[in-house]
Parts: sequence; C-alpha cells; structure tokens
Amino acid sequence: MKRFSVDRQHSLAGRDTLDWFFKNRKWIRLGQNSIIESAWAKRPLPESEAGIRFLLLAPKRSYKRAHDRNKIKRWLRAAIAEVPEFSSLETELTSRGEQLLVMMRISKPIRDVKWAQILDEVHAIAGQRAKRLHP
Repeated sequence: MKRFSVDRQHSLAGRDTLDWFFKNRKWIRLGQNSIIESAWAKRPLPESEAGIRFLLLAPKRSYKRAHDRNKIKRWLRAAIAEVPEFSSLETELTSRGEQLLVMMRISKPIRDVKWAQILDEVHAIAGQRAKRLHP
C-alpha cells in the first residue's frame, strides 16, 4: 500500500475553505483520556484537489515555544503517514467525487504527549472515518 504524506496538496488552507470547515465540522469522540481532538467535514471534491486534506494544529496557548509546536505537527504528520487507511480512504473518496477535511489538534502539555498514544489515536480516527464511509 502507498504511504500517505501530508504535503501542500493535502494541507487545509485558504480562508474560504477554513471558514466552510469550521461552520460544517463534526467532532470525533475518542474517549475521556484522548490527547487528540479531531473534527471532520465532507464535501464535493473541488476540481484538482486531493481527496483528503488535513489541518494540524498545535495551539500557542498550549505550546509557547515554536519548536514544541513544530514537533507536535511533525508527529501528527508522521502518524498520518503510518496509517494505511488514509491512502485507501483518499482513493475511494476521489472515485466518489468527495473530499474529506480533517482537523487534528493536541492541546495537552508536551510532557504528557507520547508518540505511541498519538499513533494509536490517529489509527482510531482513520478507523472511525472508514466505518462512516462503509455502512
């Protein structure tokens, strides 16, 4: 299976797109002890765009130092790349003419954030999205 990467094509950007996303998002609930807050929205696929686009957030309120914010975003991108479901989801969505927008945010202190937990929760997020698309 192809390794999924969050490059410019897969990054969520643009004022109109972000405004639309924040008006239409639905939250993904992972559980009481989760460290990733996540939301999603689905829309018709705009011409020449990727089937899945991600918005990765590490709030300045939670991470004062830029290198901590960059580390969190790097970990999220790496976790997304490790999850094979995103590649198959993108293929299926593109064939249907749909686009999935996903936001992931970690707002816990850096000392409480562990790579293994990020990877497990990104797997859970991908699994929930796949279940919703396959009734």
